[in-house]
Parts: sequence; C-alpha cells; structure tokens
Amino acid sequence: MLHQLTAEQDLVILPADKHGAIVIMDWAKYLAEAERQLGDAQFYMYMPLDLTLQFKKEIDSFLNLALEEGIINKKTVYHLTVSDPHSQYLYLLPKIHKDLSNPPGRPIVSGRSSLTASLSAFLTKYLQPLLPLVQARIQDTTSFLQIIENMQLEPDWLMCTLDVSSLYTNIPHWAGLAALQFWLDQANIYPPGFNSFFLVCLTEHMLTRNVYFFGKCFWQVKGTAMGASFAPIYADLFMVYIEQLIYDTSHNLYLGEIDIWQCYLDDCWMVWRGDTIFLQEFVEYLNQNKWGIQFTLYSQGLHYFPRCYYH
Repeated sequence: MLHQLTAEQDLVILPADKHGAIVIMDWAKYLAEAERQLGDAQFYMYMPLDLTLQFKKEIDSFLNLALEEGIINKKTVYHLTVSDPHSQYLYLLPKIHKDLSNPPGRPIVSGRSSLTASLSAFLTKYLQPLLPLVQARIQDTTSFLQIIENMQLEPDWLMCTLDVSSLYTNIPHWAGLAALQFWLDQANIYPPGFNSFFLVCLTEHMLTRNVYFFGKCFWQVKGTAMGASFAPIYADLFMVYIEQLIYDTSHNLYLGEIDIWQCYLDDCWMVWRGDTIFLQEFVEYLNQNKWGIQFTLYSQGLHYFPRCYYH
C-alpha cells in the first residue's frame, strides 16, 4: 500500500511538524502552501540567478580578512571554507495540529554540505555555552519539574501557555544580531582575547547569504532557517533578550501579576495572578513590540500543565 502511495505523483508523504505522525497530502495543497510562503516578499525574494558563488566569494573574503587581522588562524579558515558548496533545498512539515484539512507548513531547509553549513556548526560550538547563563529558560523536562516541584498556587491563579507565531522566520536580522551581541557582552566564559564581534559578523554573513531551492531559487531576507544547527540557539537567545526588554521595564504595568515566567524557544509558560480580562490585556501589550513578534494565548487554567520538552 505504501509503495503504491509513493508512486502517486499527485501526493506527497512526509512527517508532521509534531507528534510523530505521517502525513499523506495532496501535492497541489502542499505546493500552494509553499508558494504562499515563498511569495511573501517580507521573508523571501525570488532570484533569477543562483547567488551561491557570489556569496561564497564574500564569505571567503571575510574569513581571509579575519585571518589577516589575527582573529582566526589558518586551521579555522580551512574548516569554515566550503570549496564546492551544495545547493540548499526547502521543504515543509505540515502543522496538522493547527489545521488537519489545510495545514500550514513549517519551512525546513536541508543544507548539508551547503555554503553556510560549516559556519552554522562553528557558531553552534561557540554559542551553546551561553544558554545555561540565560534565565527564564526551560532547558528540558527535568528543569521544568524542578520549577513546579515546590510551587504554591492560590486558588484564583492561572497557569498559561503562549506561543510565538513563526519565531524563526520572524526574527529581524538587526534584532537577532543585537541580542547575540548583548549575551556575548554579558558572558564571562570565553578566554582572554576572544573576539565576540567576529561571531556576530560571522552570524550576519550566515543569515544574509542563504539561498534555497524549491523549483526556483529564493533568497531569505528575514529570519533564520530551521534546519541549521545554530538556529535553535539563535532563536532562544533572541527570545530571552526581548523578554527582558518587554517585562523588565517601568512601563510594564503587568509585572505584578506574573508569578512565574519560563520559556523554551517559541513556547512560553506563565503563572498569572490576575484575572482573565487583565491577562488578555497583557497579551495585547506583548504584541505591541518593535520586532513584529506576535504571542498567542493558547491555554489557561489552574490545573493546566504544558507539555514538557526534550533536547
């Protein structure tokens, strides 16, 4: 049966975005969703020519300049340089948990041996140590259980979950790089002489020199691609950065109602002391931000617990 389905050219079979399901989807719907996303000029730009070789020259030039200035050595340049970059291909994972009939797609980029694959691995290595320093972050199931183990709630308090809409693709480059520089400045974990600004510039080169193929060639002009190894770290650091700016401000009239706030990437969990009307006002306040990040309140109630997460 499965063999017969795979032979059908008007169907596409792929994993769902969550919960481990397998989705058999009409190819026309899948194509329409991909074209809808790629047609949004806020995030992607159609390119009549493949710019990979041009971007390679720019990245190579940046690495050689860093070598000349003594920021990196020849070994690092060798590991970061891709002599024959492979093309990156975009595909979608259907979000059937949001719409079973016409699921939106989560864009994933398959970028093995691509121009920016080695940059992503390098950034992952050097940015990963920042995550344990970030507060208000659920690291895994164990850390969440430790948070709630001794938690005491009043009868009228609410436990809530909020979701950030399409976090990866909605991070403005300028804001993500500012967040990265902020956390690098805060950290005291790197050896003397470590050049944190090089990591920020390397990230900027990676974010702004990505082209993908989905039949045609597209350049991503906003956000970061899921599929890159460094993307979850980048998104995590960005989220906690903007949360600090949103919540730790004298203009936030809602801070007194928040008993606990924790997040894991684009999922946030909160214990709210106020009533539901004030809670809705708080969500509206969150969405009035300069980054264009939108929060959606999904669940609320005294006996509601969020799903737990694993690395």
